Amino acid sequence: MSESIDAKSWLAALVLGGIGLAIIAAPFVAGAHALWMAFAVTVGSVFLAGALGVLSPALPGEFPPLRRGG
Repeated sequence: MSESIDAKSWLAALVLGGIGLAIIAAPFVAGAHALWMAFAVTVGSVFLAGALGVLSPALPGEFPPLRRGG
């Protein structure tokens, strides 16, 4: 069962997701070296994962999916 998410959580997820996307996009737009691009993708992914973590109670099912029983 999914829970409802309040406005502050949605705002936090939007901010984290926006920061993550901006971090990922910046070196690609600037034409930076491949190492900077890899670093940006790594750091940006952490922010995107944080946004997903904030919204995870609203997602249907289990997150991450867990197997029941043995």
